[in-house]
Amino acid sequence: MRRDPAFRDKYVEFMREYQELGHMSLSNFEWRSQEHYFLPHHAVLRTPESKIRVVFDGSAPTSNGVSLNQCLHSGPKLIKGISDTLTPFCRHQVVFVADIRMMFRQSVVHRDERRYQLILCCEKPSDPIQVFELNTTTYGLRSSPYIAMRTLLEFAERERLRYARGASILETSVYMDDICTGASTVEEALILRDELIAILKSGGYELRKWLSNSPHILKDLPGEDQQDPHLFEHPENPNLLTVLGIQYQPVQDTFTYRVKLDPPPKAWTKRFVLSTVARTFDSNGWINSVIFLAKCFLQKLWMSGLGWDEPIGGALMREWLSMLSSLPDINRVSMPRCFLPHGKCRATLHGFCDASEKGYAAAVYLRTSSETSLNWRHVQWELNPADCASRGCEAPSLVDHPLWWSPGWLSGSQSFWPPGNYSEPTELPGLRARVGVGKDKPTRDLSLLERYSSFDKLLGVTAWLRRFVLNSRYLSNRLSDSVLSPSERREALMHWNCMVQTEKFEPVIENLKRGSVIKGVLARLNLFLDNAGMLRVGGCLKNSQLPYGARHPLLLPKDGALVRLLVAHHHVKNAHAGCNALSAILQREF
Repeated sequence: MRRDPAFRDKYVEFMREYQELGHMSLSNFEWRSQEHYFLPHHAVLRTPESKIRVVFDGSAPTSNGVSLNQCLHSGPKLIKGISDTLTPFCRHQVVFVADIRMMFRQSVVHRDERRYQLILCCEKPSDPIQVFELNTTTYGLRSSPYIAMRTLLEFAERERLRYARGASILETSVYMDDICTGASTVEEALILRDELIAILKSGGYELRKWLSNSPHILKDLPGEDQQDPHLFEHPENPNLLTVLGIQYQPVQDTFTYRVKLDPPPKAWTKRFVLSTVARTFDSNGWINSVIFLAKCFLQKLWMSGLGWDEPIGGALMREWLSMLSSLPDINRVSMPRCFLPHGKCRATLHGFCDASEKGYAAAVYLRTSSETSLNWRHVQWELNPADCASRGCEAPSLVDHPLWWSPGWLSGSQSFWPPGNYSEPTELPGLRARVGVGKDKPTRDLSLLERYSSFDKLLGVTAWLRRFVLNSRYLSNRLSDSVLSPSERREALMHWNCMVQTEKFEPVIENLKRGSVIKGVLARLNLFLDNAGMLRVGGCLKNSQLPYGARHPLLLPKDGALVRLLVAHHHVKNAHAGCNALSAILQREF
């Protein structure tokens, strides 16, 4: 910051505003003698003209190698996906978008917990470094998205009796701090707008960056709270604004794309190619055919064995430059936002799928008509709109593609649709006959153990999978509770114990089944199989008054994913117990 005074001034101004708003304050906490955490922070400035944003890093490890985010729960997922929010946004005739100002910072953190949100800051290099504590929910922490969204939903629930429509919108049409919703008429949209303002005002929230395809929604809102207060004054020169990462022109009520290519680097490498491809955002797959080709090219780069910073050359370079030159043609794509006509209508969904050697794709279209049916038919590849998505399509071809944007035959009468005749080929040329050899030995896939870092998560997923299998086998005795029972979770644990024992101690189990003598280091454990076929330890404790699991603990290997999860789970559950205490706890059962 010493080399860039303008950058330093923006940084200082941001932190000063943070303090003036009451979102941070000087700390009098005796942090040297108590548990605490200092959050590193740095600034992000995209352009010299843009507003600076300070980022707090809750994932930075401390001197003991543990970060704050590792100690925090993320909470249930309350934030919907972009597509889940954007698709309903396309149903309404009249729409509006608003941003919740400083949404995260409207939730105050309890005073006793602020010692985990300490930062170091000073305005000038010559000033003494001061310790501040952040008083509100901080972006950059694992738990913050859940806390911010849960707080918002709490206010929606409190105001539901007075503002039922607005409360419902807060539950279904919010992505992070963006509200995207609408209604069939201007009158209904105005009611929604006013209810949302009232609900959020009760919690201290402010709505800003308003945007709508109707000037009536915006006319009585302050100009400084709108994205563009002069939006409808010059409709012949429309400004492009953004809705959930997609370019939107509200006057024409259309979605478009804007691909901006940076000046080419000195040498194109895999790193630069990936960065360029990743910038083309397409949450709903509307230009998936073009992105598919780019992803196929990335596959070729991986298969070539090139390093991240090795220059690309030869045929790969020519293919990339050809693809790159066509990317700006995506800017010609324009599609109506609203996919339902005005007034009541009956709509049918038509899905198409196709596969090629490169990949497979599906495309779904909405057809408004007075008929409803549910069937399927075969469509020849030359009439199938999903064909271009499964093979890839360059941007110039996609813009005016005769099938992708709307298959012409789909809008006509069903009598003129493709006949759907399909005959199974009698021969498949080019296929080699393969002989499979079956083995009468069950497979034990332990890969699921490596996919989860949480013991509770592993048991929950396993229990749900076991319930699905049981419900599929025994239709007359299906379990339909929305919550897993303790017995289901115990059975899930026993399942993994059995799998791991069979994987690690299969010869021992087979010897016990045959009645053979166990040899080696395991002989002194007096092993036996219980009624469930589990390998347990015998010994003199069998006559004690201890619980069965403590008298005859299950045998588990000293290493492996399951053991690591068990140890970590009981370590946290028992307030980070020491080695001796943790060993005693585990030996009650294992």
